Amino acid sequence: MGKPAKTEISELTLTWEGGYVWHPKDYGGPTAFGVTCWTLADLAGVDRPIYPRNQEELNSPDVQAFFRKMDLVVRQLTKEEAKRILYTQFVQRPKITQLPVEIIDQVADMAVNMGPKNALKLTQKVLREITEDEIPTTGVMDANTSRAAKAVVAQVGGELVNDALALARADYYLSLNRPAFTRGWLRRAAAFASSERAKRTILGMIPT
Repeated sequence: MGKPAKTEISELTLTWEGGYVWHPKDYGGPTAFGVTCWTLADLAGVDRPIYPRNQEELNSPDVQAFFRKMDLVVRQLTKEEAKRILYTQFVQRPKITQLPVEIIDQVADMAVNMGPKNALKLTQKVLREITEDEIPTTGVMDANTSRAAKAVVAQVGGELVNDALALARADYYLSLNRPAFTRGWLRRAAAFASSERAKRTILGMIPT
């Protein structure tokens, strides 16, 4: 009998996201339990500026005005509401539920942290490296990605695949060159690794 399907976001994700936060260097702006003001605005149909791609765009008057406008809305979000939003928007909607249950928590956490498209691209890249099959890195869940993930987990085990994902996300975080967040991101990746060896490897990547 297989493991039961995931029906909610991991408590570990909620632990890492914490409650309300508004970091001046975070493109996400005001955030509560991992739900950003951008997500809430999209769900409510609120007009918003283009998502910033760098610090200059983050500091633009339009973006900062949007953050101030949405701040109270974010502050009023409850943990239960956030859990529901995170699961529907970052697990169900991008069809991460089609992956093997052994790696769903990891990929879902990546989706919350870096966006579903980046999370799925990274997952597809890892699957390509393990299987050496030509799995397109589209960032979109499809039948080929689902089949490949299930076959790999059945062949080498969920822990090995999960560790490979944790290591890949650690490399991804380092490539972003965002010093204000790198330490926390790497500790988060280590928390989702399965083996102590992978955890130690990732923690060893933390800049001194």
